[in-house]
Amino acid sequence: MERPLFIFVPAEHLDERVLEHATVVDWAVTHFDHPNVVTLTQEEVYLLDSHSQVLTIVNEENDSMLHWGEDDWVIERDRLARIQHRLTHYAQGVEPGRVQELTHDVLRLADIALRTNKYLYFNF
Repeated sequence: MERPLFIFVPAEHLDERVLEHATVVDWAVTHFDHPNVVTLTQEEVYLLDSHSQVLTIVNEENDSMLHWGEDDWVIERDRLARIQHRLTHYAQGVEPGRVQELTHDVLRLADIALRTNKYLYFNF
């Protein structure tokens, strides 16, 4: 069985400050149809990694090395706000298509994370 690929923000009732990381990720796996979970195909992760600036922006602002085969999460609100700001500007120049849709998905999740004081997780 292939490993699930997704970007998510935990539900409000989950306190990721006290839960084990694996427990939070397991929540996303079992709640793949939750509005805070964006399930991805390998091709979509490839698009984010190689045909967009989304992961580059996340990496630059979060001081991470997120890419295909690597997981990461954004904990600090100031970093998340900078990611959201930069992605908003980036999204304005992205042509309609799947990359634009994925960019909007990440922006939507960043907004949820900021509004609910949660982390933004990338599980690739």
